[in-house]
Amino acid sequence: MATSLKRQKNIKKKSSKFIYILLFLIMILGGLTYYFWSNIQQQVFNFQEDDNGLMKKFKIEKPEPVKESIFFKPEEKRPSTSGKKKYYLLVQKCVYPHCRSKLSNQLQNLSYSTFTRSKQQSTKYYHLVSENAYNINWAEDKLSLLNGFNDRLPPAILLRNKKKYRISFGEFPSYNEAFKYEKYFEQFINKTQVEFTLETKNKIYKEVSIYAGPFSSKQQARKAKQKVSEHIGIEGNIVSRL
Repeated sequence: MATSLKRQKNIKKKSSKFIYILLFLIMILGGLTYYFWSNIQQQVFNFQEDDNGLMKKFKIEKPEPVKESIFFKPEEKRPSTSGKKKYYLLVQKCVYPHCRSKLSNQLQNLSYSTFTRSKQQSTKYYHLVSENAYNINWAEDKLSLLNGFNDRLPPAILLRNKKKYRISFGEFPSYNEAFKYEKYFEQFINKTQVEFTLETKNKIYKEVSIYAGPFSSKQQARKAKQKVSEHIGIEGNIVSRL
């Protein structure tokens, strides 16, 4: 009995010591937390309160920028040439590649710098072609007969249309010219039994302008124009805008 009471007293002493140590550690931890939090409030945050004691906003203080000690050389400004007027010689507008290459070589042989500007163009043309399509034997007979009456245009040709053929006298850029030949072949309908029609189509092509220059003055551009006219045989146009 005495032994059990002694053990209970020892347990109570150990428990009380543990509680005291735990309270002491909590107090130290709370003091350190309060200390660091108050420093953070003073150094980082700047709170403003209204009349009711409520927080309205806070401002974070930015650290001062570090001054660079690296030597910085300011960029040199190039002189502006936008105010100087330039002149160019529009030599010719080409559609086919061989025209562009030939003209560029000719200008370079005259010691002129060249450059090009291209754009798409659309044109309308009129196709003089038979209204109907025929089998190959019938079409060849009518083709021979029509070419016998034809003394104004290049010979007609056969155009395949699925499994049959149409007779074509080609394409015309002018409606009046195409209409004139359509009327011309109407007089042979009784003999040929072939009626023609005009089919309108649009064709898109790339037009390339060949320029020489630039020239610093209009007088230099005029000299270049005269030189190109003498050596190449083309009368160019002087322009100041591209």
